[in-house]
Amino acid sequence: AGYEISQVLHTNGTVSQTLIANDTVSGTIDAPNVRYYNQFTNTLKSVKVKVTILKTNQDGAKPLPGAVFDLYDAAGYAKEPKEALQSGLVSSSEEGKVGTIELGALSDGVYYLVETHAPAGYNQLTTPVVITVSNGDVSYSQDNTSLDDTGAGKSGDFENGYVLKVVNDAGVELPMTGGMGVWRLMALGLLLTLGAGAALMRRRDERP
Repeated sequence: AGYEISQVLHTNGTVSQTLIANDTVSGTIDAPNVRYYNQFTNTLKSVKVKVTILKTNQDGAKPLPGAVFDLYDAAGYAKEPKEALQSGLVSSSEEGKVGTIELGALSDGVYYLVETHAPAGYNQLTTPVVITVSNGDVSYSQDNTSLDDTGAGKSGDFENGYVLKVVNDAGVELPMTGGMGVWRLMALGLLLTLGAGAALMRRRDERP
């Protein structure tokens, strides 16, 4: 501890002095432990997938315009009355898009596609088509039967969107009430009745 003086005699005859302190200071600084944390939050981003319906005949070869559908999510389908996400969706008759219905970009979830009007000459679907979107993939079914790999089937991918084929069976169109078909049936029935009556009268007249 303490200090000392250092003297230096220079050649020019001058003397310089330096004060050197020898004191040493020691001690302990108390401080609380400090910890640093990096907090990360992972946010799950909902991925939407573009889905298009292609309405076709039974063998999938002929696109069908004029089919009408309503689209429901799971919550809307469970309500009474049901609440549609989109209604009155009509399969296109536009060249290059015949039979298609663009549902747009769908988030993860279960959707119900309900046909409300079939194309002319085809039977209307009696059960909904169930579409499931999950993690960028799409699957669909009807009557608890997967349609992914059947004659209907899906095509496409996440980048370009998925196309789901929905088929209709050909059916016999019933004559409309009040239409020409009804009048023809009525006329035929009347003729048969009159013919049977005339035959009965002749038999009576021929009896002795």
